[in-house]
Amino acid sequence: MAGKSKTDSHEVVKRLGLDSLDDLIGANLRKVDLNDADLSGLNLSGVDLRGAELRNTILRGTIFSGADLSRVDLSGANLQSADLYEADLHDAILKNANLTDADLHGADLNRADLHEANLLGADLTEANLRGANLRGAVIDALTNLDSKWQLVREIVSEGAENGDLSGSTLTEANLSDANLSGANFSGANLLGVNLSRTNLKEANLSAACLLGADLHGANLLGANLLGTDLFGVNLQGVNMQGVNLYGADLSRADLSHANLQDTNLSSTNFRGTDLSEANLLGADLSGAYLGEAIVEGTRFGRNVGLSNVVIEDLKNRNAVFEGDE
Repeated sequence: MAGKSKTDSHEVVKRLGLDSLDDLIGANLRKVDLNDADLSGLNLSGVDLRGAELRNTILRGTIFSGADLSRVDLSGANLQSADLYEADLHDAILKNANLTDADLHGADLNRADLHEANLLGADLTEANLRGANLRGAVIDALTNLDSKWQLVREIVSEGAENGDLSGSTLTEANLSDANLSGANFSGANLLGVNLSRTNLKEANLSAACLLGADLHGANLLGANLLGTDLFGVNLQGVNMQGVNLYGADLSRADLSHANLQDTNLSSTNFRGTDLSEANLLGADLSGAYLGEAIVEGTRFGRNVGLSNVVIEDLKNRNAVFEGDE
């Protein structure tokens, strides 16, 4: 049985109500459906394709210089040798796309999905890959990719179990779902990094910068967080049972639904911290500041360092005390 034929460029022009191929330059094609079309070699410079669908579309050698391809679905598309110089591809889906020898110099790939994309020989010089998913992306010696993003691709594709990443700079990288158990991130700059659902069991994060990082759903069981900057970090639902957080600054962090049972939280700053529904049973809270924390449904009990005055205040703010107080 013959495969589905591709819609050629002239049919596309007719469907869009344009007079000629030249009318495509700078055209407004927002949210248009161009799935399975063949637009190879066309000049689409400056075109507005925001939110468009181009799944499995053939775009070999197509010129997208300066085009707006934000939130476009290009999964499975063939973009071999395409000109994407300084194109806006933020939040675009490029899963399984063929970008062999494509020019992505200066392209904005912020939060783009490049899962298992073919980047052989592609030029990503000065490309913005903050938050991009590089898991399984294929590169070679001819791929022009900054060493930082090469390391990110390696981490998310192969894991970094027990790896030494001390002092590394991985700012605003997407490391979600990676296996980082036992890894050494001491002194690393992890500002704004997506570490959601990562396995950080027994990882060393001492003195690392996690400002603005997202660790929701991460496993931090037995991790070393001494001296780590956790201000404003998303730690929603994390497992931090038994972790030593002595003196940590957790102000404005989101620890809702987190497991902090038997954790050392002495001298910890919880100013503005969301502890709603968190488990603090058995935690050492000596010298901890809880005055402005959100404690709706927070579980306390068997805690060291809580005076009767503090306990009554927490109860009045709807905290829950279990067992001996």
